[in-house]
Amino acid sequence: MSSPPKDLANALLYRIVGGMLALGLVGAVITGLAGHDWARPGSWLLQSVAILGALLLVASFAAVLAKRFGGKGKSGFHAHVGLASLGLALVLAHWGFAIFQFPTLLLVLLAALVALGIWSRSRGAVRMADTFGRKHAAFTTPDPAVREQLRGIIAEKRQALAKLAPNANEGTFSLQPRHWLTSPFRAIAYRRLCSAESRLVGDDGVLSSTHRYWRLAHRLLAWGFVAGLIGHVLVVTFFAGYVADGGEIYWWHITAWDF
Repeated sequence: MSSPPKDLANALLYRIVGGMLALGLVGAVITGLAGHDWARPGSWLLQSVAILGALLLVASFAAVLAKRFGGKGKSGFHAHVGLASLGLALVLAHWGFAIFQFPTLLLVLLAALVALGIWSRSRGAVRMADTFGRKHAAFTTPDPAVREQLRGIIAEKRQALAKLAPNANEGTFSLQPRHWLTSPFRAIAYRRLCSAESRLVGDDGVLSSTHRYWRLAHRLLAWGFVAGLIGHVLVVTFFAGYVADGGEIYWWHITAWDF
């Protein structure tokens, strides 16, 4: 029987991300200064590097969702960090410091994702832990009016959950992607009741806006990056004429359409 995966220590996280970032920047400097055909972003070598890097980044995006689909959270996070770090190094090498081009915006989004992720695992996690002892509502008895409201909300949650996930327990249930995909309106209704419950018990009062919304920001940045990456791939693959803007189309493509 295999032992469960260990937590990824912050020091190791910093070494992995920092090492791959340094490797990618060195690659970008080399390709940016080389001046040879192989060092152009669309050469057979760097286009292949970019394709591999993009696949790794998309795979890292999928790996972090493993827990939401019943997989092991720690293993998914380890894969997320490793795949994303290596993917970052490869796309940096492909970029080659072509600053005034669209891929630079994608790298800015990716850098923001990495920075926010590291913050959440280091200072953000420490500050979140500091709030546990300040959740006074968890240790005191609410006044009768609040208790009555809570009973009503919990009863509504159980009714809503019976329609959304009949075999689930309200005390341990959390919304997963499949619920949003298969029953979006019921998921929205259940999430609304959860938010109302949190406000009544005072969970929001001990958390800063940064801690409440960093996950949302991280997800929006991730979706924005993936959408931009897909757009970039489609444009250079099918609209090579537009990208070349009258110049040489030297990279692999399917069509040379122009806008």
